[in-house]
Amino acid sequence: MVRAIIPAILMMITTLASLLMLLFKTYLPKGNWPLVITDIALLALSVWVIIISVQKFTNRKETAEIVRKITN
Repeated sequence: MVRAIIPAILMMITTLASLLMLLFKTYLPKGNWPLVITDIALLALSVWVIIISVQKFTNRKETAEIVRKITN
């Protein structure tokens, strides 16, 4: 499990960095609003995956219940 954490962290950093760079350097300056909205949605989903991953990794049952209530 520990071996999988390091590549996962690197992939999340890469994903977030590329989404932020595209958002601020390409989509917003050109006013490409459909891609701005899509980029922000993907950023929100990425942050959500990070939160859930940290909760699962730390094995917090209270926060997992909150996530279940939100998703159900």
